[in-house]
Amino acid sequence: MASALSHLENAVFQFKFVVNFLRLYSDVLKCPKKKAVSVMDVGCGSGRTLLEHLLPALPTDFQELIGVDKYDAMIEYCGKLEVDPRVSFRQLDIQTQELPKEFENRFDLITSFFCFHYVTDFSQALRNMHKMLKPGGELLFIQPTNSNPLYLCYRELSKIDKWRSLFKEFDKYTLRFRGKNRDAELKEYFKRNGFTLDSYLFLTDFMEIEAKHFINTFKALDGFRDDIPVDEQDEYLKAFHECFSIIEDVDFVNEESLERKTKFSIEFLSVHARKDEETELEPINSIYNNESSRALCAILMANALKYYKNAVYHLDTVGRIYTKYMKSTNLPNIPLSVLDIGTGSGRIFSEVMVPMLPKNVKEIVGSDMDEEMMEFCRSMNKDSKITFEKLNIEKDEVPKHLENRFHLLTSSYCFTYVRNLRQAFSNSSKLLKPNGELINLFQFKTNALYSTYKEMSKMKKWKAYTSEFADYTTHFSGPNPEIELKKILKDSGLALLDYEFDYDHAFEMSKREVLEVYQSLDHKLVSLQGNQQKEFLEDFLSIFCELTEIDFRDEKTLDDVIHFTFPTVSMHARKEK
Repeated sequence: MASALSHLENAVFQFKFVVNFLRLYSDVLKCPKKKAVSVMDVGCGSGRTLLEHLLPALPTDFQELIGVDKYDAMIEYCGKLEVDPRVSFRQLDIQTQELPKEFENRFDLITSFFCFHYVTDFSQALRNMHKMLKPGGELLFIQPTNSNPLYLCYRELSKIDKWRSLFKEFDKYTLRFRGKNRDAELKEYFKRNGFTLDSYLFLTDFMEIEAKHFINTFKALDGFRDDIPVDEQDEYLKAFHECFSIIEDVDFVNEESLERKTKFSIEFLSVHARKDEETELEPINSIYNNESSRALCAILMANALKYYKNAVYHLDTVGRIYTKYMKSTNLPNIPLSVLDIGTGSGRIFSEVMVPMLPKNVKEIVGSDMDEEMMEFCRSMNKDSKITFEKLNIEKDEVPKHLENRFHLLTSSYCFTYVRNLRQAFSNSSKLLKPNGELINLFQFKTNALYSTYKEMSKMKKWKAYTSEFADYTTHFSGPNPEIELKKILKDSGLALLDYEFDYDHAFEMSKREVLEVYQSLDHKLVSLQGNQQKEFLEDFLSIFCELTEIDFRDEKTLDDVIHFTFPTVSMHARKEK
């Protein structure tokens, strides 16, 4: 946190929304059925919202109000304020795995204002608040649901070589409850974590403030700036302003523009939830018999990673391969149509592929078989040339409106997970115009996820869920994968122009990171519930460790860096006339 004083000065733009929120839930805040209530405010920051708005809204006979924040600097600042003796401040990361015993079953009400969109493990945060509330205790919070501007700024900064290494973790600040079924998703999410939703509201509102106040607020929340040497701070802040200009389409670099009032729109989620009277949640790590597996299980149960692939480890590889093959394309000098197959969460698509396309591209279509992925991509997209469609590249027939439509097809790692490689390439050919070109790369020798499913299909209790993988084999089972690839492409009407089989392609990754990548791809786990899910994880990990010959269970070694091999084939092909 760059500065408690900076946060204090720039929290003002939030007050309009805080005041309206507190007015909306004034009856809850007054706790009419309770006396001497205990209250916690999560993410109190500099304490300004707590002292100026929350405190006056509480009943006068409240027993205690504790503000907590993960940053020591904030708590140190708040500790110097002159406040009601019943008000205190404590350091607490709401995502902690080690919740202080003194907080358990203590509070009648927990509030939070503009905090949870900076939480990477929201499920763990909810579980902790569940533990801290008394039976029947209530939770009130408000947070933005649309693209977090700070997250998007980090995404832009990560594209700059100078700052790339600083933002390895930025992509964990993900959007929640944004799909077409977000209402059902929201209710199920809270139910799973021991809460009943009394009410909630998705509301778009506007604020008109000077641009400098808007950006200064997010600068105050920038936790990465403290890691930058003093002599590079000015250069970083300039890049920060430039990236915000890209995100908000407002000139945050020009001094005159900073003084102008600008209208910004933000969608909010406000929630009033209640801890179920008799609910006791099982510990996340209860599927293991030993204490050392706690961190591992926390990773595997992280909800955000279930919906999209963390592609950070592939960016450099894909960038290198696309650069090589894009230089050798022979695309016509006319308005071009481009399709990306297996777009997923859109990270490789938006950060690597799209910026490399020629200027005469008129339309870019991202596709994936998962509609939730497409909804996520749509929510992030601001380019009118880009659209997203659901598409299963292994279907017997491709949609008629996509046939013979594209000059260029791209795909990054999607074909690793197709079961019928021949059908996927045949469909790719149908999507291309005559002389249209294809750039594709995927893992070809092994797939630890599907290999694990194959072994689980031999187990009676999981056969119904994994039987489709009983006959799973890798794409090229013969001794000469080059010959197999050429034959598949030729039979699909594609001429292979260039290719490379990289048998030694590998990443230097921690064991923790390997698990995060594979768990984000585990599409079987989400179809299970309760104890079944826990048993599935236990068996999955046992087999996964055996197949990879790596021990992922020891908490002490989870951060050890290992050499994890992903044999990869890349290719450039052209559809024959």
